[in-house]
Amino acid sequence: MLILHDVLCGGLQPDLTILLDNDASASVDRARRRNRAHKSRQAKDENRFEQENRAFFGRVRNAYLALAARDPNRVHVINARGTPQETHAVIMELVRKKLKI
Repeated sequence: MLILHDVLCGGLQPDLTILLDNDASASVDRARRRNRAHKSRQAKDENRFEQENRAFFGRVRNAYLALAARDPNRVHVINARGTPQETHAVIMELVRKKLKI
């Protein structure tokens, strides 16, 4: 997979990747609530991703966490279980440190 990435991206990588980590069940529940609230404005299959089972989302989360573990200097895992304001503050602090400002 990394070889494919190198071929497609020519070796380019971002200096910083932020992985917002949250409980898969909570994220799916939030997305489903959003989809129900805006059902009249959505195309029929826009929420098909949220129809996957919870085990699928657990596997996706674990794959992203493995990527972060493989490159911890670039990929930073942020706990996104708090309020949007709390998560924003943590992200801003990380960016300030990375930019040395």
